[in-house]
Amino acid sequence: MAIAKIFGVSSRATWLMVLASVSLSASAAVYREDVVLVAKAEKYAQVAPAPRTFTVATAGRYRLAATDVGFPGPLTSIDVVVTKGVARIVRLAQVGAIEFDAVPGTYKVHVLGQAATAGSAGVTITPVSGGAPVLEYQAGIVSNPASGAAGRSTFSHSLAVTTAGNYQITLTDRRFPSTLSSFDLLMLNANGTPVARLCQPAIPNICDSAPKNFTAAVGNYDVFVNALASSPFNAGLYSIKISTASNATLYGVTNPVGTLESHAFLEFPASGQYEVTLKDLEFPASLANVSAVIAQGGEIVTNVSSATTQTFTAANGPATLYTLAEPNAAEGVGAFGVYLPHGAQTLYSDAQAVVSGAANGVRAYAFMGSFPAAATYRIDARDFGFPVSIPSMQLLVTQNGAPLGAVTFGGSLTVPAKAGPFMLVAIANMNSATAIGLFGATVSDANTNAEVLTITQGVGDLFSKQTFDATAAGNLDVVLNDIGWPTPFQDLAVVVTRGNTLVGQIFGGGAFSFPAQAGTYTLNFVARGENASNYGMYGAKIEDSAPAPTLMFTAATTTVPLQGSTTVSWLAEGATTCTASGGWSGAKPTSGTNVSVGPFAADATLTLSCTGPGGNKDAQVKVSVTQDTKSMDDGGGAFGLWQLAVLLFLSLLSMQRNRWMKR
Repeated sequence: MAIAKIFGVSSRATWLMVLASVSLSASAAVYREDVVLVAKAEKYAQVAPAPRTFTVATAGRYRLAATDVGFPGPLTSIDVVVTKGVARIVRLAQVGAIEFDAVPGTYKVHVLGQAATAGSAGVTITPVSGGAPVLEYQAGIVSNPASGAAGRSTFSHSLAVTTAGNYQITLTDRRFPSTLSSFDLLMLNANGTPVARLCQPAIPNICDSAPKNFTAAVGNYDVFVNALASSPFNAGLYSIKISTASNATLYGVTNPVGTLESHAFLEFPASGQYEVTLKDLEFPASLANVSAVIAQGGEIVTNVSSATTQTFTAANGPATLYTLAEPNAAEGVGAFGVYLPHGAQTLYSDAQAVVSGAANGVRAYAFMGSFPAAATYRIDARDFGFPVSIPSMQLLVTQNGAPLGAVTFGGSLTVPAKAGPFMLVAIANMNSATAIGLFGATVSDANTNAEVLTITQGVGDLFSKQTFDATAAGNLDVVLNDIGWPTPFQDLAVVVTRGNTLVGQIFGGGAFSFPAQAGTYTLNFVARGENASNYGMYGAKIEDSAPAPTLMFTAATTTVPLQGSTTVSWLAEGATTCTASGGWSGAKPTSGTNVSVGPFAADATLTLSCTGPGGNKDAQVKVSVTQDTKSMDDGGGAFGLWQLAVLLFLSLLSMQRNRWMKR
């Protein structure tokens, strides 16, 4: 049985190892540039070592070395990758060494590996030319969660005995939801000598709940328990209690086995009577069964075996709530609510969805919010249709463990609600175990439109999201890169959303830009991983879109005489290079003042082309050349119209005289 629960950003079904909240500043150029490791389940993410950062001060050749330290045991595999920004620099998938080129900047080292039980990997990065290492550390490697024995759990705890004397230890099968197949307890002193053994696997469970007396000296002791749940739930619950001869409790705890997980940690403010309500939300159909227990100090204070309200007595202090539900076989999916009030206040309120393993392609999620005041609220749900539409989707809003109403994708629901916490339960059916999609929901005040909760959730094999706040309007660039470590993604996409609005997307990697307004945005990563790999890594970068260059280009005069010159001035803001063409040529700086251009033998068009991160910008200046003619007199003045008229008169007079002479 698969159960997914999300409080804003995390779930059992898909878990993000690295979650970053990015705050955008108008003065910064890059708001986020990092890689993110995602795991198919939280249990895999928990065993991945944290990345380490190192700085390269001098460009050159470096060596990455990985060794098996052999403590406490040998490694069965090791895989190391070095990244810078959103790029993969080098990978070493075995014990050994590899060289790589590095430029000055900040880098990260990521390690994955496996061991039979536990081990350590030594990682060193040193300059090839010699010198001190820029990074040297050991990464702890533990065995990946077992995929074999379902319903098996181990537990260990160290405790201190401050008073020597006689004690007794009790191991109790709580039979929730059913009797354990076996459990085995061993208690050792500081020298490793057994002081108590209960319920050895070879012995029938007749020792269940039977105290074991032992004598303890002052010192430290370790308690180990192995437990195996029975089918069909592969879940169970047991308690350990150590007490003195006078029945004072030295140590008490209740632990889950297999698929049973702690639903919540409670804190009772005072000793006294409390009331818990367990409700089948019948969403989208009734459950086959639902039950819950509350454990405190190694004892069960209440056991609710069906959807009902029950009164119980609890002591002041912490307690743990465990729940288990099973959907009907026909539907394969359902939901339940839990409500625990304390006077006029709410001590605990929650809702949870459950999906059977037979419900192929069905995913369930739960999100928590809080209504600021008693009012009418509107819930809007949207299928972003990215990369494909979700065939079937329902969203239920609950408060105090009871349903307020349901809405499907593309719809809107208005509900009256009290001030206090509420839950959104979403059930999406992709009709395929490999298909991926994306949906969003917004809860807002129906009268003021003030947003109370905005969510975006990916439906698929791998999902992560980071929110970022744009403090001012402007264009933002988003870059997505599949690091391909330890294996490439089958499909990957990044979608930027704001509430129920999709503002930009990339599918398969690449870049896009979008106009941002001041407010909160969500960067959603959705992918499908390789079947054989439990991990994947992507790089994401968010930065200001560089504006196109602005160019101012002028000439002192645009009319010059033959073989004359002029001066030009220009300023290219946001440009890194400029090139001249037309009546001049060559590379130019991004600014110039009174630069002489010429001489000009004919009309010319001066062109200046400037390029920057935001694009190109061209500007032109036209220069005209005038054809000046000297006058015919000695004075060298201009050849005027009166002179032309005199010349014409004399020419006509000469022609007339020639005619007279011929007569």
